[in-house]
Amino acid sequence: MENNSSKKTICITGGHVTPALAVIEEIQGQKKPWNIFFVGRQYTSQGTNDESEEKKSIERMHIPFFPIHAGRMQRYFSLSALRELFFVPIGLIEACVFFLRHKPDVILSFGGYVSLPVVLAGWLFGIPVVIHEQTHVLGLANKIAARVANKVLVTFDDTKGTKQLPNTVVTGLPIRKSFFHVVTKPTFSVSSDKPILYITGGATGSVSLNDLLFPSIVRLVSSFTVIHQTGQPSFEKALQIKKQLIKDEQERYFPYPYFASEDVAWLMKHMVLLVGRSGANTTVEVSLFEKPAIFIPLPWAANNEQMLNAIWYQHLGHGITVEQKKATPEQLLELILNFANKRVKEQGEKKKIPVTHAATAVVRELASVL
Repeated sequence: MENNSSKKTICITGGHVTPALAVIEEIQGQKKPWNIFFVGRQYTSQGTNDESEEKKSIERMHIPFFPIHAGRMQRYFSLSALRELFFVPIGLIEACVFFLRHKPDVILSFGGYVSLPVVLAGWLFGIPVVIHEQTHVLGLANKIAARVANKVLVTFDDTKGTKQLPNTVVTGLPIRKSFFHVVTKPTFSVSSDKPILYITGGATGSVSLNDLLFPSIVRLVSSFTVIHQTGQPSFEKALQIKKQLIKDEQERYFPYPYFASEDVAWLMKHMVLLVGRSGANTTVEVSLFEKPAIFIPLPWAANNEQMLNAIWYQHLGHGITVEQKKATPEQLLELILNFANKRVKEQGEKKKIPVTHAATAVVRELASVL
């Protein structure tokens, strides 16, 4: 990865891998003379041997992946928080050692705790830093990174915490190309002709959301083909629930731990309703298709960011928001059955964000720093 006058080296990092993948696609599509490598988590969490989805996704794109230890910076004190804090300086030392061997020309960070040691090490080595914030509020890692960043790229023009930063640029959220060229056939099997209900907890799934919906599966499959992105922790339980269904019902319930972007794009196009978490990627992706959605925001998301994402989509007129702590399986089932095939008629400001060319905008800002 030696630098020369024509070949530039880009270090990409961050816990939000989907927009990173979209930017990598754009760089490759433009045939930029740039070397790319990714620094991230090798495993889903400390002490496990389950490979992270970002590692799998990055390696599928034939991009070199370098693992780093990083501790979650939590906002409350506990033994777990203390243990995580121990990994913060380890990650910083690892990043510094790595940059002694491979000094990139620029660092592009997509936030999350794994990005912080990489950004700080880059700052110590005098490497330019560009960060991107997906949500309506700067996350904790990005709040710190923004202090040393050359540019702060944001999805929304009302992102809190960026008004006082003169180097802020609104790019929108980079979306993978598959969402603009939807595949005609998914990689998974769908044998039912009933309308598709897509349940998702985000890329890693959501155990608490799944537990709220599992009791209703038997009722839901009587009206829908239920495609359920469970995440790995809930996948075995979902398979057990499927086994308990009668044969005809089993053919209308399809749990999977994870979907690649091409399959998500196909689902977004063909579903009649989405039920799930309201991460930035999910809300922006579903807005491309203007499909109905029932969002149950992650209650403990930092800065209440998922609630803000859900409300944003609700104001567009296509979704409704349910607080998890107030929801019961019975209430949620009734809401799903009543809301399917309908649009929320709420009036409000019709906010639009620059989505289509967001990856291009990020690459342009990256090039300007180079």
